[in-house]
Amino acid sequence: MVEIEEQEFGWSGHLRCGLTQHRPSRMVPIRVGSTMYDGVPQLIEFSSESQQTQDERYIPIPQYSMPDLTNLGKAWIFAVTKYRNKEQSPAGRSEGTGESDAFIERCGNVVRIGRNVLPLHFLVSPDLIPIVVDCNSSDDELASQKMFATSVGSRIGVTYDIRTTSKTMEKECFMHLLINGEDQGATRMDGAEIDQPFYATVDVYGTSKQVRIVQVNHLPSLQESCRVALRAQIPDKEINSLPLPSRLKRYLRYEKP
Repeated sequence: MVEIEEQEFGWSGHLRCGLTQHRPSRMVPIRVGSTMYDGVPQLIEFSSESQQTQDERYIPIPQYSMPDLTNLGKAWIFAVTKYRNKEQSPAGRSEGTGESDAFIERCGNVVRIGRNVLPLHFLVSPDLIPIVVDCNSSDDELASQKMFATSVGSRIGVTYDIRTTSKTMEKECFMHLLINGEDQGATRMDGAEIDQPFYATVDVYGTSKQVRIVQVNHLPSLQESCRVALRAQIPDKEINSLPLPSRLKRYLRYEKP
């Protein structure tokens, strides 16, 4: 996750973020001595011992994430726009920049990402945290509490979700972009190798002049750990039938106390 710290107006475009499976250790700055193999830029390095040319097949760092890095494949990048990036899909399902799904859920002052729960202040600048709301709050109720996605202080993060399709039982990977704690929807990462690592990519482009990395390491409390353990064993629809006080049931559903 990064936070925009400084802008310089007069440029076109904004920050670009995403994921790639190109290893950073195999990417080097472009300099004299680069050449092309199979249409992909590669770098020829020379051995100081033998003075013989050795093709290490390092990939020069692209000048831009879009389209240079995406043209290499194994890269999925979003151009962050001034206004909200997600759009309602006709089928009501997450595709492209579509509606958020069960993988990420925001309730009150916490955001659930998979089985992890993060306090909202990790994902939103402290000056921008809205009042506590419940899970049924509409976007209109929060509209006046939001800022532009490209403003100074805006926090942007990226994560991914691996799913198994019900028809083919094959695994697919979906990327999620979070802007100020709001999921922008799931994007299928075509061509992703599930067993290979992913690396975050940030292109400080356009009016975005400076960003800083925001650490989101969170040590959950005992109460939060118990909630995660219970929800892993009990389907959501059965929480109401538990012999527990209503206040505790609301807590298990990530609702306002």
